[in-house]
Amino acid sequence: MNRCRNAIHQEPALDNHGPFTLLLQGSQPASTPYTAFRYAEISYNGTAPIRLTKSICDFKYYPVEYKGSFSCSDPLLTRIWYAGAYTAHLCMQEYIWDAPKRDRGLWIGDMQVTGQTINNAFGDRFLLERSINEVRDQAQGGRPYNELPVSEVNSIPGYSAAWYCTLSDFYLHSGDKTFLRRQHAKIISLLRYMQTDFDRQDLFNNPRKTWDFCDWSPGFITDSPLARATTDMYIIWGVRKAIYLLDQLGDRSNAVRFTAWEKRLVQAARASLFDSQTNTYGDRLQENVMSVLSDTATTAQTPLIYRKIIKPGGSAWAVPQGVTLADSEVMSPYYGYFVLLTMGKLHEDQDALNLLRSYWGNMLSRGTTTMWEMFDPSWPRNFTWVIDRLPYLSLCHGWSSGPTSFLSQRILGVRPTTPGYANMVIQPNLCDLQWAMGSIPTPHGVVYVKAVRINGRVKVRVSIPAGVLAKITLPGVSRLIQRKGDYSLVSK
Repeated sequence: MNRCRNAIHQEPALDNHGPFTLLLQGSQPASTPYTAFRYAEISYNGTAPIRLTKSICDFKYYPVEYKGSFSCSDPLLTRIWYAGAYTAHLCMQEYIWDAPKRDRGLWIGDMQVTGQTINNAFGDRFLLERSINEVRDQAQGGRPYNELPVSEVNSIPGYSAAWYCTLSDFYLHSGDKTFLRRQHAKIISLLRYMQTDFDRQDLFNNPRKTWDFCDWSPGFITDSPLARATTDMYIIWGVRKAIYLLDQLGDRSNAVRFTAWEKRLVQAARASLFDSQTNTYGDRLQENVMSVLSDTATTAQTPLIYRKIIKPGGSAWAVPQGVTLADSEVMSPYYGYFVLLTMGKLHEDQDALNLLRSYWGNMLSRGTTTMWEMFDPSWPRNFTWVIDRLPYLSLCHGWSSGPTSFLSQRILGVRPTTPGYANMVIQPNLCDLQWAMGSIPTPHGVVYVKAVRINGRVKVRVSIPAGVLAKITLPGVSRLIQRKGDYSLVSK
């Protein structure tokens, strides 16, 4: 028997261990379905001599243009940006998959991260619209959109929140109101379904006992108090995004209705999930990060939560002694994206750059050109040793590409403030860098930014397309731009 290991893997089956075989019949050509593989082995069980004349491996690529770019005075950060963009690009297949090899699946949690990378690196709309639509339709199960879906999105409660976050991010970047209108009934019916996940005290209790996945870090993989608390606040975040979308659609009655529910959820979470003894939402990263992103943590609570839990170097970042390799992740690169969002929200961008270097930079220092599904800097540097013990590890996973959008939105500082970049802010933050430059795709054209530190001041040059209202902001000075052209500004 001739076989090509790890080659055939028909989505949506999730048996990722292989080997997957490809039978060669005489002189007839044969090929695998479109996928990726870690390695291929050709074996022959006969005794007669054979001659292998040709073996071809096709390299298929989604035809997308790298309209976004990034470079800076730290070559490692530049490399991280492009590794994230390349990882997301390889996940752009028939849909936006979590990975080109494993699982080759349409997972909306992964897409929340990959989608933002696509928004900032490529500005591609086709695959995002197709994938956002398809993953939601799968949850609907063929029912009319004004009826409840048959399940959560991907059958994971938190991933229903991820669908709203992904759709909101996409709409803010694309301004595609026509596509958003097609999601109107789905937004409402999914909200109604999510309401059934909460008890009479307005706390998430996972009544269907579905897979309450939050992260690969121990304690957050399946239904548990940690996972429930984190999912509770993730849903609050998602509901707030849904309300924003309803407002954009002009559906004020439903926006008001679900705003009242969201307020009850926040009150319940603050009353039940906040630990008044430690003044945190527990002792782990995931639940505290989500408390900040969802605004469950109050403005008074947030600074201590950041210093005590989220800021790198504290006890929440320590790997317990004596755990297995699979249990040693403080966070996956997926949740690292939420940590970066939190740091950006709290203007802790320097901490974020340090984390990019120590976490994703540590990953890339092991020779990879794409970003892995799982990782912890404490892992042994012997790549083969790690893979032998984590054979299911995906070495190209879009949910790990979060640094790309962070560097574009926080260091270059280009962010839409109204849908489709009709209004935008350009607020470069060099932190410890001497310079940074790059481009961001918008529906109106590409925005170019170059920021340089000169004698303690920052000078920024920008190129703005027509059709946008841009506010350039630097320490002590700002400028409002309403016309296409090239502009410069110097900080105080």
